[in-house]
Parts: sequence; structure tokens; C-alpha cells
Amino acid sequence: MKIIRFFYTILFFALCLNGNSQTHANRCGTVEYTNYKISKNPSLRQTMDSIEAFTTNFVKVNKNFQSKTTIYIPVVVHVLYNLPSQNISTAQIVSQIDVLNEDYRRLNADTLSTPAFFKNLAADCQIEFCFAKQDPQGNFTNGITRTQTTKTVFDMALDDAKFTSQGGHDIWNRDKYLNLWVVPSIKDGTTTDILGYSQFPGDAASTDGVVIQYRNFGRIGNLDPYYNLGRTATHEVGHWLNLYHIWGDDGSGCWGSDYVDDTPNQADENYGCPQYPAPSCSNTSDMYSNYMDYSDDSCMNIFSIGQKTRMMATLTGTRNSLLSSAGCLTNGIENYETELGLKIYPNPANNLITVSLFTSNAFTISIFSMLGEKVLSKKIADKKEINIDCSDFSQGIYFVEIETALSHIYKKLQIIK
Repeated sequence: MKIIRFFYTILFFALCLNGNSQTHANRCGTVEYTNYKISKNPSLRQTMDSIEAFTTNFVKVNKNFQSKTTIYIPVVVHVLYNLPSQNISTAQIVSQIDVLNEDYRRLNADTLSTPAFFKNLAADCQIEFCFAKQDPQGNFTNGITRTQTTKTVFDMALDDAKFTSQGGHDIWNRDKYLNLWVVPSIKDGTTTDILGYSQFPGDAASTDGVVIQYRNFGRIGNLDPYYNLGRTATHEVGHWLNLYHIWGDDGSGCWGSDYVDDTPNQADENYGCPQYPAPSCSNTSDMYSNYMDYSDDSCMNIFSIGQKTRMMATLTGTRNSLLSSAGCLTNGIENYETELGLKIYPNPANNLITVSLFTSNAFTISIFSMLGEKVLSKKIADKKEINIDCSDFSQGIYFVEIETALSHIYKKLQIIK
């Protein structure tokens, strides 16, 4: 929805969420976080208004913008854990990157659930996310850091997850990476169990990124039953790319704005899984399946064309340094998986798989279930080919991790019984 008067930008940050009674969790802390940051640094409002002016002009000139190429954003995931159970598996982390790529490319399996009234507004955002393969020093990385911390809760106002000195992990250069922090729990004052929060473009370089509670990250593992498909990250990365909540955070007033023309004017956030039509503010229906609403993960499935154009404005403007980042490229081993000659077959498999390499290599193979449980781990010494007995595996999808001295490689494996 778009309200012409630009001063609503200021009013957006002056209001707190007070709409529908929340039935599940504190879905997003980004508005409160941004309000707090502006209260501590009033000049941030002017910076964000300048970014909004650039975005408004970009949208005006580039309606229905189509990128000439897919935009790739390098991602580093900083896992902060107090208990071993919070040190989420690599398979769970991989599942989250998969979700981001599906949702931002309109490849998600639940596109069929988008109400017919909105389907012509659905966008392939032409944005993909890849694990960083170079760290800030140019060394090889798998794009994941792991830090055991004494903290059980991280404070949104302090941004302590983003600083090693405060029990978190220092940011990697925000001009080259999207930083995601996965934490045990998030609080804001007396409010606890916040699912995630994000920093809008234009704020401090030392705190730029997204923080998410570990039980809402990815789609496998020990997850919250309502927020178990990785859509918390899809939502928060939307904020990071300068998308606002679809209802405009106006406290049910029907006057707030997300500055997007093709999202309906909407009174408030939606929870649970509404059924079409779900009207408010004299619209035909809220776009409750939009990733920037608060519906359950299973009911989110769409970015609009207008939202895509805003994100493209961000990647052309404030975050344009990411377009030239080499974070997704390995240093001298860009085609390492090809050079390694990794093959896993048959796939789908029944009782036996073969792992084959071009040349003899020492490596470790680990296999994880969809729940993140490690079902197999073996160290292999200088072999070109090994057979793995899968007869005890249940039917389903598994993640295979191959770790060598130079790389981590991840493959999906389907077992059919």
C-alpha cells in the first residue's frame, strides 16, 4: 500500500506495534529496534529518509524492474550457542539458505497456496544467497562460524550478539557479506522470545545484519511448530533489503504505508493462517501470505513486484557494494567441487550409495536427517570411492556433508524404501 505523504516515514518510527493480540510469539523486533536506534542517534532518521527519497525515485523510474542477471549475496552465519543443543547442525543452516533461495526466486513449493487474486503480483526477486567461501582475510571458509558463549539471552538494544567482546561474534564486512547471527534467545527489555530482528540500510556498519533465534532458523531440527519453515529469515532479510511491514505499523489506523503500490492497504498484522478473503481497510483482502506480514510460516509464500523493485533499489543504492563482492568465490579453488569430481549415486537410493572422487583424497563424510540428527559419520583415508550402507535409514531427505582439507561440500540425498 502506498500513502503519498512522505512524512509518514517519521510516524512509522514513532509507533509501536499494538494490533491483533499475538497468539504465538513476538514475530519481529525490527520496528522497536529501529525506534531505539533513532532515539540514540537522531541523525539516522535523516539518513533513512534520504535512502527513502532515492528509493521513491528509483521505483518511479523503474516500474516492474527486471535485473539483467541474478544477484548473488554472500552469507556468513554466526552460530552463538550456550548449550550443545543450540549449536545447530550444518544441515539445518543449509536448509535456511535453501529457503531463502526458494522464496526470493519464487521457487517455493507452496506458491500454489497464493490466493488467485494476488498471483499476478507475485515476483521472482532475482536474488540468490550463497555461503561465503572467503573470509574477510581471503582465507577459505564454509560460511559458518561457531562460538560457545556464556550468555543464554541476547539483548536487542545492546546488539551484544554482534560483538565478540560481549559474548557474540564480530561482524564480517557488511559491504561484502550478509551477516546472520543465530542465537539462543532474544529479548527487548522485559519482552522475551523475539523470533528475530534486522537492521535497515543506512545504520552503523558494526551492527549491520540479521539476528534470529535458533528454533526459528531453517526448516529442519528442533523448531517452533508455527515458525518452522525458515520464513523468519525471509522476513528479516526483507527488512535488511529495505522492506517495511505490509500493514505500515500504524496500530490499525489504515493510514500507514510500506511504500509499495501493489500491496493492499491493510489495518494490522495477521497471525495464524487466515483464509481468503480476509478484508480490512476497505480492501478486497489483506495480502496475508506476504513474507512481510506475521502469518505462520506455512501461510507465507509471496513477495510482490513492487517489493522486488524496492529491494532492487537497495541493491543499486545503499547496498550496491555487495554486487562486486568476491565472498562467494573461493580463492584459487572456485570450481573445487568440479575439480574434486564428487559424485553420489544412485540418488534417490534405497540401501546403498557410492561416493566417488576423481582422485584419492582424505575426507570425512557425515549424513544428517531432516531433523538435523547426524545418522552417519566416517573418516576416509585416501580413497577414490566408497560404498555407504543406507539400509537402516528411514525413507526421506538427508543432507550429505563432505569435508576435505580445503572445503565443505553439501549434497541432498533422497532415500526411498
